[in-house]
Amino acid sequence: MEIGSAEWSAYKEAFDKFDVNRDGTIDVGELGRFLESGGTKLGDDELRRVLSKLDRDGNGRIDLDEFIAFARPMMQVHQETFRRLDRDNSGFITGAELSLSGLPRHQVDQLLRIADRNGDGRISFNEFVRAML
Repeated sequence: MEIGSAEWSAYKEAFDKFDVNRDGTIDVGELGRFLESGGTKLGDDELRRVLSKLDRDGNGRIDLDEFIAFARPMMQVHQETFRRLDRDNSGFITGAELSLSGLPRHQVDQLLRIADRNGDGRISFNEFVRAML
């Protein structure tokens, strides 16, 4: 299945967050540091297991194609979740729409602070995906 340039750019941007040394691959150290920055600390054996599941060619590193193969199903889940929250189909999620999902007001406010990067009071799909990473 082909992916468009906007979708490819989103995957590349996410990949680059992992690929700290910019060598075009993600090694076990980069994977560990990235996960740890998000609050997930895995032991060396666990990290190697995660990496081996993503590393289709068995070279000990994850390249962009392998990353996309892993990330694409997650992106589809994000798209579906975004569509469900964007009740008016405006392409943005507002605080009111988040409230309709049953979240308490303090959680709605917290989500807006985290995800609304440009401060316009609503969450675009790109902002939503970045907040999920």
